[in-house]
Amino acid sequence: MDKPVPDPAIPETGSLRKIRPKSGRYVLFVLFWIGWAGVVVAGLSRMPHHLLRTFVSGPPVVSDDTVRGWVTPLAFKTLPSSNRSLLESLVREHPWILRASIKLLPGEGRIVRVRLKAPVAVLLPSYGLLAFQFQRPQAAPIHSSFLVDGGQVLSGESLPGAGTLPQVIVRSPLTYDVGRRLVRTIHIVQRCRKEGSPEGSWYSLNSPHEIRYYPGHGAPVLILGTDLGCAPFRLFDSFMKQKGGLVSGKVPEAVDLRFSGMLILRPELDPPKKNPAKSHASVRS
Repeated sequence: MDKPVPDPAIPETGSLRKIRPKSGRYVLFVLFWIGWAGVVVAGLSRMPHHLLRTFVSGPPVVSDDTVRGWVTPLAFKTLPSSNRSLLESLVREHPWILRASIKLLPGEGRIVRVRLKAPVAVLLPSYGLLAFQFQRPQAAPIHSSFLVDGGQVLSGESLPGAGTLPQVIVRSPLTYDVGRRLVRTIHIVQRCRKEGSPEGSWYSLNSPHEIRYYPGHGAPVLILGTDLGCAPFRLFDSFMKQKGGLVSGKVPEAVDLRFSGMLILRPELDPPKKNPAKSHASVRS
């Protein structure tokens, strides 16, 4: 009588029968602790924390209390990595904020660091004071309008040393594109000091493609474009060194630097416009 053949799919070795129950318990043990750790991390990320401090750096264009008022209502989570979307929203909703970060220090709680943007220039309307500057007579302005990188126009508290910033008289609509070109032009004027750009801090935006620069000290007004390098200033510096060779010997009121490789001298900055009615009357007579 033939003996039954054992099933090859079911090994009969005792070692495997001993390992299988232990390996299953080990897998369950690891899965349990992984799940428990996930529950703890999720709970900590949602746990409110009352210790929150705000450090503000940058120019005092916005008071620290105002910045804290922006930060305090936010529902920050305990884990700093869980707050990225909140910080991005904070920067997006408040244009004065350049960047913001949060850090959790043991024993000190959470610290939110906010960096404010630095103004590029002070903006002034052509008629003098800004309309929204509510102030007492003969008092310094409480608020000013500033131009910042990116072409934005932001209202902020007047800076103690704002007189050292470039002052721009706005006589033309200041869109984002024009603001960006204006920022770029101011930076180029400052960067080209060693290339012949004269010292000065007053500008006038007369049109989207005409920026006037008033150096002072007897120098003519410079009419600048919105996309220029240092070459026009080198040409202007050479002209000023040889101005004694002019026929009239008189420096013009303005020099136009908007054209590549040439200077256009304007004896009068804003010559009086002719009255068409008078010209027609003279022709008829």
